[in-house]
Amino acid sequence: MKNCFKFNMINVFLLIYLCGILFFASSCTTLKPVGAAESINFIPESYSTGVKSKDSNNEVAWWQSFQSDELNNLISTTLSKNLSIDQAWARFKQSKELAAKRGAAIYPNLEINLNVSEQDPLPLVYDANNWSGGIASNYELDLWGRINAIKSSAKLDAVTAKQAAETLMVTLSAEVALKWNEVIARRLELAVLAEQISSNKTMLELIELRFNNSLASALDVFQQKQIVESSQALRPILERQEKLALLELSTLLGTTKLPEINTQYIVKISPLPELGLPIDLLSNRPDIKAAKSSLEASDWLVVAAKADRLPAIRISSKLSSTGESSSELFDNWITTFLGGLTMPFFDSGQRKAERNRSIALSEERIGYYKETVLKAIQEVETSLALEETQKKYINSLKEQLKAAENSYNEAISRYQNGALEYTTVLLQLNSFQQLQRSMIQAKEKEIAYRIAIHRSLGGKWVENLIKGD
Repeated sequence: MKNCFKFNMINVFLLIYLCGILFFASSCTTLKPVGAAESINFIPESYSTGVKSKDSNNEVAWWQSFQSDELNNLISTTLSKNLSIDQAWARFKQSKELAAKRGAAIYPNLEINLNVSEQDPLPLVYDANNWSGGIASNYELDLWGRINAIKSSAKLDAVTAKQAAETLMVTLSAEVALKWNEVIARRLELAVLAEQISSNKTMLELIELRFNNSLASALDVFQQKQIVESSQALRPILERQEKLALLELSTLLGTTKLPEINTQYIVKISPLPELGLPIDLLSNRPDIKAAKSSLEASDWLVVAAKADRLPAIRISSKLSSTGESSSELFDNWITTFLGGLTMPFFDSGQRKAERNRSIALSEERIGYYKETVLKAIQEVETSLALEETQKKYINSLKEQLKAAENSYNEAISRYQNGALEYTTVLLQLNSFQQLQRSMIQAKEKEIAYRIAIHRSLGGKWVENLIKGD
């Protein structure tokens, strides 16, 4: 019994030793991806806007530059409660577990089994029982790196899913800021419109009084009534836009309750952030990093498809014992080792087709990666150009507003003295009131363009935020 136990232990250690050798051998791969992600050569040295490029300070969340606690709270709530972000992180968890599942094939597969069978032959003379048990292992020697390539591809798919979630965080933070800014702008327009309606009604009363004293014509009264009604007609449109923006904002916050927006002014725009260099976008924008990870994952699939066409060595081992009773089960052990070499000979072109498909997928993702980088540079350039021209437009609008106010006051004065027709007064009034509302809209767009700049630059703040959680 002692010798039998010693023999059994030797077999067990032999099995473990062989499994260790196989695991070590599987780490020696020969096929590697070509690294197509490094083929980008069209990135400019600097942006074309004339803005001096420095190292970008993108460690801090961009919305803090607006210095609004209300906006900080809204974005913080969105990043923690938005349902789309929850789904994105769930997809990342799925990809992570799938990578672990596919990567498990690189280790030996061990199974323990225990079987009991009972036979009752006729005529009944005796009972026949059979007990069996043991440990079985199946393993593929990863000579060409097929299993390692599948594992690497799955890991990169998980990285891509994580970076897709980060991209969504960048997008939604910008959307929240835009809707918040839109609500504020609509409320400011409504406030200005209320003043204009009140002023127009007062003017209508004065013209009606002049008409009663034969100092104004009926046409003057009708024209002023039209001005009052046209200004009142704008109110439901602005109220609708405000309500829709609030509804979209509540959805972004992951709730049906409309948020309370207490800010009563359009925030002041801070100096332009440090842009860095265009090549910094490769490491600052999660969508670019996701496109690169996806490309690298497809490169590993090409490696796996090529390795699948090469010979494979598969080994199975089994340590088993049988007996007529449970007490006899572990008295006699049988050790079995099987090894086989398989090589594809004829599969109707399946493996070749899979290799070609993987290569085509990699080519597609190369194009997508390059396109993502190209669009990212374009987005930065476009946002910078929009903000630069918007500043010039606002400065011009300020001068127009001053001139329109002076023209309107002069026209009113001359009309009251009988030196001018009321039609001229109406033209000046329409121009002045429209410019008042246009100024609010222009400042709203200026903030929107600044948000677009931050969004297009990306930043390390996403990774820092995730680490902080």
